[in-house]
Amino acid sequence: MTAMLRALAFAVGLVLPIAPLSAQVYQGQTLVEPSLIADTTTVVPGQSFRVGLLLRMAPGWHTYWENPGDSGLPSTFDLELPPGFSAGPLEWPLPQRIIEPGDIQVYAYRGETLLTRTVTAPADLGATTITLKAKSTWLVCAEICIPGKSRLELSLPVGTSAEAANADVFARFRPLAPSSDPPPFETVWTKTPTGWNLGLRGLVSTGRVDFLPLSEGTGHTSPRDIANGAADLAIPVDGGAAVRGVIVLENGTRRGWTIESASTKPATSTRPSGLWTYLFFGFLGGLILNLMPCVLPVISLKIF
Repeated sequence: MTAMLRALAFAVGLVLPIAPLSAQVYQGQTLVEPSLIADTTTVVPGQSFRVGLLLRMAPGWHTYWENPGDSGLPSTFDLELPPGFSAGPLEWPLPQRIIEPGDIQVYAYRGETLLTRTVTAPADLGATTITLKAKSTWLVCAEICIPGKSRLELSLPVGTSAEAANADVFARFRPLAPSSDPPPFETVWTKTPTGWNLGLRGLVSTGRVDFLPLSEGTGHTSPRDIANGAADLAIPVDGGAAVRGVIVLENGTRRGWTIESASTKPATSTRPSGLWTYLFFGFLGGLILNLMPCVLPVISLKIF
């Protein structure tokens, strides 16, 4: 019921008092304050830089990760770039597990979060100033959920060299971005009747591990304490499809790695070749079809 109410709230968001171009204000309280920032003071032709959507939430409110969990909607961050520029995929910092009213488990952000994209400038820039435009949407929730959106702009000068900007913000969230490199410990996947068992070996002796699912049909796991450098996580999943997600290690700091299981379905399959083989299987299929119970009463008519 709570999830349905949240979806309804998002659908009828136009009737709620939302500030669409800047901060999201509801009943006199600023719920979300968005900002568009870059990690550079200058755009250098041919070089890359990072652009971030910084969302600051009011105390008690939260927005959602790319997989929101049992409820909620992920935030969006779309860039409108000048000709010749390109942007990489959206990068998400590690979220928190939050239990909402009704025992609904979600993956979300409290306080503030930074969603980032890597932007690459073309080798030739005729302008002296570059303006980046961003559109974003989010769903912010506490006891109720309210959708918000913003349109932001950021202008940067063009030059031959650049200095770091907003270094403290980017440095704070950079370690929370899951790595695509293999984790520094062994992962052992074992298929079970209800999903997968993920065994982790060679972990540090203290701390906790968690698995945040990214693939559809994957259920929630429970965090596990590390014992003797090892831990096992039971991952429920529908069917035998591969599971993709983020393994999170907490031992004073939080670090994450994106991992994926093997599929239970064969990677390759063989198929018959040759005209006579196809004719044989076609004849066999027709024979089986004529022996189906629903077809038996019709056989006498065929013979007649």
